[in-house]
Amino acid sequence: MVRPSFVLAALTLCAGAARAQGPGTPPDGPPAVLPLPALAAPVPTLPAPGQVPVLVPRPDAVYVYDTPPPALPSPEEPAPWRFGQPPGWFVALEAAAVRPHTRTYDLFDGPGNRTDLDGTVMPQGTLGYKFQHGGSLLLTFRHVASEGNFDNPSGYGPFNERDRFDASWLDLNYLSRPYGPWLNMRLQWQLGVRSAYLFADAQAQFTGAGLTDHSHFWGAGPDAGLTLSWALRDTGLALFAHFDAAVLIGQTTERYASFYTNLDGSPSNGQDSWRKTRGAVDVRGELGLSWTVPARHWLRFDVGVQSQTFFWNGLEVNNVGPFARCVFGF
Repeated sequence: MVRPSFVLAALTLCAGAARAQGPGTPPDGPPAVLPLPALAAPVPTLPAPGQVPVLVPRPDAVYVYDTPPPALPSPEEPAPWRFGQPPGWFVALEAAAVRPHTRTYDLFDGPGNRTDLDGTVMPQGTLGYKFQHGGSLLLTFRHVASEGNFDNPSGYGPFNERDRFDASWLDLNYLSRPYGPWLNMRLQWQLGVRSAYLFADAQAQFTGAGLTDHSHFWGAGPDAGLTLSWALRDTGLALFAHFDAAVLIGQTTERYASFYTNLDGSPSNGQDSWRKTRGAVDVRGELGLSWTVPARHWLRFDVGVQSQTFFWNGLEVNNVGPFARCVFGF
């Protein structure tokens, strides 16, 4: 039989041992560390003062755009003008109503007698190609032909004179891109080569005598020009002025023949011819109004006044008159 005093002493001994180990301490070692649950995504941190956060897209993300973002023009390439000519082939057809006149010209004595020829139409055609950078290559052909017949009384009886003039020009030029705008103004320069064929003929007859004089020229030389236009806002209308000049070097051939009747009634004939290297100076200007039509294919109409003057073999030839031009791309 266990005595009560013995049981009480055993319980007191066990309680003292438990207090010596400390609360919550297992009898055989330190407490186990329980794992924490993993986070679904890293916790974002705020950027330090003065720094801008950089967003890095996920590598597996897919981005879809309904339309591509618009491309901004570079500083070297200004935004296209609504009425500007697009790149590609184009043709220009022109006709001018002129009445040429000629006069003899001497470098020291100046202009001499003037002869007015009949009115005529001077056609001109241009085939061109405009590049992406705005410059254009032009091939232009122009032609004019006229003559005049004159009957003048003289002391030797009826006098008849016929003057003819025929000229053709062929130009190959490079036209620069438009520079500007400065207050809606645009500037273009051109540089190239001009070739020309010129023919002048004079025949005079009166009682018992007559003479003929034929002159031919074929040459080529540099050609330079400048075009200035001023757009009237966004109406498609623009004022323009154009000037070009060329110096041609080539061969001039002249043949002269005459006949007359001697006092005894016998005829006499004379003739002469020569060929020399001569120069010719050709100057041309335009002033007018243009209208560009907003259409699927580029279309422009020009009207104005043109003037042309050139000097060759002691002869000054002028023609002034209105012109109309149509330029269309295809």
